[in-house]
Amino acid sequence: MKYRTKLPLDIIILALLIILTAITLLLFDVSEMIYAFTRKHEDLELDELILTLAFTSFYMLLFIVRRFFTIKQLLKHANTDSLIGITNRRKGTEYILNEIEYIKSSTYNSSLIMYDLDHFKEINDTYGHDVGDSVLQEVTQLVIDDIRNKDSLIRWGGEEFILICPDCDLKDAANLAERFRAKIEKHMYINNIKLTASFGVSQLKYKENFKELLIRVDKNLYKSKESGRNKVTHLFAQSLF
Repeated sequence: MKYRTKLPLDIIILALLIILTAITLLLFDVSEMIYAFTRKHEDLELDELILTLAFTSFYMLLFIVRRFFTIKQLLKHANTDSLIGITNRRKGTEYILNEIEYIKSSTYNSSLIMYDLDHFKEINDTYGHDVGDSVLQEVTQLVIDDIRNKDSLIRWGGEEFILICPDCDLKDAANLAERFRAKIEKHMYINNIKLTASFGVSQLKYKENFKELLIRVDKNLYKSKESGRNKVTHLFAQSLF
């Protein structure tokens, strides 16, 4: 998902790279003119200086390009869950805050889906953590295969996940959650394991902060678990103001 930030770091770095590239090319043009001048005035012996300037500019450009991709890769690792390969909680919190701010100046609705895998601890206890990790990866892929490009899936902690759904009202988000619930229940996992998940859904309010939103969606998730699990609940999201 691409979020509406003013100046993402990678764009800033890319802009600087473009500027430095332009400067480098300009230096090459200037170098070529000076080189032509020195050919006519060999007594000045500026050849070595020009070559040094040209090679230095070239290697500086290579260094900047390499550093750009290195920093971008480091940022990706810092924002990604190492096991599942989706957005981690730290970066996910930033995305949610971004969406809360955005709806204040927009005309569309956004929703949050929180879900938790039912009795997941029993899978780890019975089959081991390697199998448990495989199940987490399978569940995640099931969800990823069925979300929009603008949605963002976050591993919130352990077997708990959050899905941010921009431009999606409560009804559509609840229908989406129900589709995920049925898909997770129907799937056969490694070692013929069967699994269910409980869901809580809330639409973002215009005058709501991050903590209030998380409390609402968590209450809906708790309601699903309290009433028997393997359910979708959105009963606590009535007023949007």
